[in-house]
Amino acid sequence: ELMSVEMMEVSVSSAEPLRPARILQQNRVFLDFFWDLANPDQEVRLKAVENLIQYLKTENKADELEYTLKRLVDGLAHTRETARPGFSLALGQVLSAFEDISLQSILDRIKEKHNLQAVKRKLARNAMFGNLFGVLALQQSGRLVKEPQVVLGCVQLLQCLIQHKQHLKDLPSKTMTDILTEIPEEVFEEVLLSALEADLASAFRTPEQMQLLLVALQHFPQALKPKKLKKLLDSSTIINADNIPK
Repeated sequence: ELMSVEMMEVSVSSAEPLRPARILQQNRVFLDFFWDLANPDQEVRLKAVENLIQYLKTENKADELEYTLKRLVDGLAHTRETARPGFSLALGQVLSAFEDISLQSILDRIKEKHNLQAVKRKLARNAMFGNLFGVLALQQSGRLVKEPQVVLGCVQLLQCLIQHKQHLKDLPSKTMTDILTEIPEEVFEEVLLSALEADLASAFRTPEQMQLLLVALQHFPQALKPKKLKKLLDSSTIINADNIPK
């Protein structure tokens, strides 16, 4: 009786029911990849990423790919610090290898799984890293440019993470700068500019915001012509419906 209730819960909680655990249990090779992704030794982690991708491509099983995505998103907030980069790298590589997985769906999972509003206080730091390493994975997929709304979602998430400097140092700012250097000007102008206006307007307040403005100026000279820049920097706080975090 109990077993059937558990099985029901499993199928309700995941969009696509996973195979019963005992069948997965038979495949130690597959499950061991996730163990190795959390290994303190970087060589072991890198090999695990490589082997996992190879395995998924060869087996081509939808339920194993689904299980992989769940495990990798969960692992982004691993309690052991050395494990998080392994899961992040693996997720980025899986997204790069399987282009039919929408980045938006993964961003949604990351935000839901590592929701900073809902997390218990003692796990908040792990959740912050979960979000940060999630954005890094999406960036490493090499596919951000194809989904401009995900670029926006990542930047908004990073804006939220920048406030947690005591835990994340300047990693969110660096990641945001990296994303800016990878996107075309029209994506910056059409999707990001309104979200970043407040940050760019505050360029004189923090070194990170100044760095962001300098990178934006370097990469998007057309979007930030002198007239636009003067308007931005003259009005030091720009608050409108577009740039209030959703």
